[in-house]
Amino acid sequence: MRFLLLPALVVALLAPSGLALADDGWLPDGGDQSEETRSPPSFDGMAWLFPLRLHLSRGGHVDGGMGGLDSETGELLLILPREAFRVHLSLVEAVTPLGILPRAVQGVLPGPPPLLDQHSRYELRPTWRSRLGVVLSILMPGTGQWIQKKDQELGFLFFGSYLFLVGGAVLALLAPSGHSPIQRRVTAGVLFGLAGTVTISSGAHAWVTGRERVEVRVGPPESALGRRRGGGRSP
Repeated sequence: MRFLLLPALVVALLAPSGLALADDGWLPDGGDQSEETRSPPSFDGMAWLFPLRLHLSRGGHVDGGMGGLDSETGELLLILPREAFRVHLSLVEAVTPLGILPRAVQGVLPGPPPLLDQHSRYELRPTWRSRLGVVLSILMPGTGQWIQKKDQELGFLFFGSYLFLVGGAVLALLAPSGHSPIQRRVTAGVLFGLAGTVTISSGAHAWVTGRERVEVRVGPPESALGRRRGGGRSP
C-alpha cells in the first residue's frame, strides 16, 4: 500500500506545475509543423492578431497571435487569450503560420507590424520628503536632510554653518568692536547673505535627495496609434 501512495504523491505534486505551464501558453512538445514552417523564423505577411506557433529553441512551443515586432530589440509581442508577453527572437527556432497568409505582391509579403504597445521609462520624481525637506530647510537649514533616506549627515554641516554665520552676523552688529558702524553693518550683511545661501543650498539638496526613481507608463504617439488602428487586418 505504501508503494502505491508514492507514485500518487509524485503525480499530485507535478500536476499543478504542469497545469500552470499550460495556462501560461507554453506546451512541452515541439508542436506540429507544416510546409509553411519558417526556420529561421520570419514573420512577413503576419498582420495584427495573426495566429502563429512559436517553436522554442529550448524546447516546447507556444501558440498565440501576432502583437507586433520590435526590430531594434528583437522582441515579439505574443498575444494569448488572457495575457500578452514579449519573446526574444533568440529563443525562437522556427515559426509556423496557423492562418491564411495574404497573397504576395510581386513575390514579396508585407513585413510584420511594428511593436507599438505601451512601454515604461523611469524618472526621478519628488516625494513628500522633498517637499517637507524644503519647508524644514527654510525654517532651520539642515533639518530637511534628517528626514531623508540618505545623506542625513550633511544636515549637521548645513545646521552648523547656518548657526555659525548667523551668530557671527549678530556679534558683528552687537558685540563691542573698534570698527565703524558702517563696517559692522557690511560685515553683518555679508554673513547674513552667506547664511541665506546655506538656507537655499540646504533646501535644494533636500529636494533633490528626496526624489525617488519611479516607473512611468508611456504610450505611442497619436500618429502611431492611428497607423496601428488602420494598419493590418485580423484573420
